[in-house]
Amino acid sequence: MALPPELQDEVKKLAGLPETPALEQDMQEHADEAASRQQGGHITKIFNSVIIGSENLSDAERLAQAYAASLIQNKLVEENKVKTLDWKTVFNNAAGRPYDMAIADNLAQAFHDAEGGVLIIKEPYQCPWDMSPRDFSLKNYEATKQLMDKIVETDKDFDAAIEALIEKGKNLNEIEGQIYGQDFSKPRNPAVILVGRNWELESMIAEDAYPWNARFMHRIGVSDSAFAGVKPKHRKPAP
Repeated sequence: MALPPELQDEVKKLAGLPETPALEQDMQEHADEAASRQQGGHITKIFNSVIIGSENLSDAERLAQAYAASLIQNKLVEENKVKTLDWKTVFNNAAGRPYDMAIADNLAQAFHDAEGGVLIIKEPYQCPWDMSPRDFSLKNYEATKQLMDKIVETDKDFDAAIEALIEKGKNLNEIEGQIYGQDFSKPRNPAVILVGRNWELESMIAEDAYPWNARFMHRIGVSDSAFAGVKPKHRKPAP
């Protein structure tokens, strides 16, 4: 199935970027998934989280906007809505509350604003200007953990359904038969796209690869080695 003209135009605008072929491939998978759902097929892929990196931040953002357009065009999200969150603002704490509470509220607001659409998160490795690198390292660990928790909220209905069947004494074959084909996705939860410069993203991921590897299975412009805990060796000069 060919991409619709609108998405073909998006790809043409990004011609020349090394990440564009991977973006086009993901767009094609979006179209195939949409066609399968229209024909009554069960969900085979959930495109609810992706990391997009490029040497230039503005290019990464352009790729993210095109990816979001593809999700919207193929109705893999419920609304034509794209919101952007600058990661540094997650640490805003004008009220002076405990930071874990401030972070939780800021993330909850961002997810609420993007509900039903797409949430683009910029530079999750970026330290706020008024925070020391040491403080940022500690607080960013909490912020990242809370982000992962927000993303996996989509799994709660699935887990509840499994537990209910286990309580009824169902065996694994019976559980699989009853769960197969059911749609546990929540279209009101936004798809999440993390964007940044690829060297910084890979360095961040390699520090603690497991949670990123478990949550962000769709990747563009970011090396798989980072998800195995391997830090990038050479940093390219900023364009």
